[in-house]
Amino acid sequence: MIDLSQLTNMFGSVSESVQKRIEALIREPNAENWDDAHSIIVDGSATLWQYVCLIDSTFPRSTSIDQKTYETIWKEIPSRDILIKALELAQDNCENNLYYAAGEIRESKAKE
Repeated sequence: MIDLSQLTNMFGSVSESVQKRIEALIREPNAENWDDAHSIIVDGSATLWQYVCLIDSTFPRSTSIDQKTYETIWKEIPSRDILIKALELAQDNCENNLYYAAGEIRESKAKE
């Protein structure tokens, strides 16, 4: 079970407003909610998008911008299952003093 209050950003636990953005995405995984939540830092250093890519190695690692509207064009939106697995891994890493960087899970030295 995911406890979003266990996720961290560079300032500590993620705020309630950030948790609500993630909850909206889990409830309704669509382009608008993904665009709003993909860049949220979930383990003190890595984004939700990075964790999704870690769980699903085929998930797109880049996107494009509509030149007329300047809106992001998402080729794919992660499924609810992938989102939950990504958030569970991020939560587990936060609880175990680990973080995701440079494509791997590492032990945090900053929290000793």
